[in-house]
Amino acid sequence: MTAVRIAVLGTPGAGRTTFIRTISEIMVLSTDLPDDDGDDVPGAAEDVGRITVDRDLVLHLVSSGAAVRVGGPAVLGHVVLVDGSRPDRLPAAAALLADVRAGGAPYVVVVRADDDLAAVRDGLGLEEQHPVLRCDARDRAAVKRVLLALLQAAAAALAA
Repeated sequence: MTAVRIAVLGTPGAGRTTFIRTISEIMVLSTDLPDDDGDDVPGAAEDVGRITVDRDLVLHLVSSGAAVRVGGPAVLGHVVLVDGSRPDRLPAAAALLADVRAGGAPYVVVVRADDDLAAVRDGLGLEEQHPVLRCDARDRAAVKRVLLALLQAAAAALAA
């Protein structure tokens, strides 16, 4: 059996914990971290969950809001969650996405189901052709679609 890590990233409130709790087959392990950016948002959390894709593949989902944690050993790819309802957080999300891109691993950009895609693309500096997925992090089927898209991107990167 192969176990791989998927990093679930995003600014506070983007839905990292909900995303992982919705899909994890185990109780999600959560650790609160102190707030270090000086705003009024409680400290970020790190969450760890797991989903078995089939008898040969297990995904360990690890979340963090901190860009310094983007890399790490054995990260197959990144899910970058963006809260488009908070335009004030788009610059931080754009910086996080820049770090992810610099790392070179496959990634998918995910927004909430009701977010304004044009505003998010503009805030993140994404070209129109760059895929952005919509996902309600409370919907198990939607979370599965996001993970499948990331696995397909990782498979394409490995084949290239």
